[in-house]
Amino acid sequence: MNEKLEEYIMEQLDRFPEKDVVVYYKGYINLTYGFFVWSGYSHVETTIAELRQEGFEKSDIKELRDEAKKIVIIEKEIGEFDVQNVEKT
Repeated sequence: MNEKLEEYIMEQLDRFPEKDVVVYYKGYINLTYGFFVWSGYSHVETTIAELRQEGFEKSDIKELRDEAKKIVIIEKEIGEFDVQNVEKT
């Protein structure tokens, strides 16, 4: 991904202190950008494999992801982004 996108995502993560966040990306491709856990002072990107290595059970990881804030980063034009909150239904 590009540097502007990464900067924009980090700005958005700052809006959710003390919360885990799942970031989706919608642009020229649609994908799950990453899962960011709150480490006590900042967000740290992690993967399911890393959480499993740290001893988390699959059910714990599912619960973390279910409780996490979900946002979609939408690329409107090259280098211009918008964010949409995804609410649970």
